[in-house]
Amino acid sequence: MKKFFQDLTKKCAKAVVSETIALGSVLGAICILSFFGDIAPIIDLFSHFRCLWVLIFIVITAFALLGKRFIWAAVFAALTAANAAAIAMLWLPSDLPPLQKNVGELSLLDMNLFVDNQNKPAVLEAINKFKPDVIVLEELNPDMLAKLEPALKEYPYELCAPDKTPFGIGIFSKTKLDNRKKNPLNLAKSFVLSSDVEVGGKPITIIAMHAFPPISSYGISLDSSIISGLPALIGKSQKSVIMVGDFNSTPWSSMFRKLKGSGNLNDSEQGRGLQNSWLTIPLPIDHCLYTSDLRVLSRELGAPFGSDHLPLFCRIKVGD
Repeated sequence: MKKFFQDLTKKCAKAVVSETIALGSVLGAICILSFFGDIAPIIDLFSHFRCLWVLIFIVITAFALLGKRFIWAAVFAALTAANAAAIAMLWLPSDLPPLQKNVGELSLLDMNLFVDNQNKPAVLEAINKFKPDVIVLEELNPDMLAKLEPALKEYPYELCAPDKTPFGIGIFSKTKLDNRKKNPLNLAKSFVLSSDVEVGGKPITIIAMHAFPPISSYGISLDSSIISGLPALIGKSQKSVIMVGDFNSTPWSSMFRKLKGSGNLNDSEQGRGLQNSWLTIPLPIDHCLYTSDLRVLSRELGAPFGSDHLPLFCRIKVGD
């Protein structure tokens, strides 16, 4: 009887290992495709989960080793390493040289409020903690705007397109906003705002954006319109540019690479490591990109404030 149970246990263990490897081979194929997100938007969706891929393939590698399936273990270990390397790239320092001359600094706070968030005190606490020069708010509904405006006396200049859907947006500034555009890309609604602020006599174009989640044909089409429209918008400004907001994409996605490339922009997260700003599934989807005549002095995430996102605060040095 003892031998019977020992044989049964071995057979079960062997079956579990085989099934795990079979599952791993399917997941491995999907993971490999995710490095080529330009093929199709649905493939690009899987690029966002590099951290999850690492955990999955560590487990599957362990099962393969326990089953003495060493070739498969090597394959899964390689997939683990590839995803880990993609994440680790965020710790590599930016290759931009130091500015020869700077004219001042600009601090900017980006907050996705969450459309149903009624926690005004927590929102104001985040603002008061960082005391930024410019505030960008996504998912700004008319009710929250009415609650916040009286408390934002230090930010008398604003460009707002509030909405009852999750796609209201606004820019608030301590200094004058010039060239204010509520819908510079002529989209279905104001997913993008554009305005200029002046730092040390130099105009800086602030582009605030809330991209649509790329999980439907409408979202994919809209995001493509944003990506295709940005080069003209950035080119027309002929100024330093800061693009900030909820991109609904991670640094490893094809969409993010296209957004960066659309205006030869740099990622403020580069050199500072992984900063997961979305709480529902820990992912870095809130971003601040900038042109090469600017430098990011600091970048940090704030505390939870009743939203499913964390606030993003950046201090930026402005070059001449």
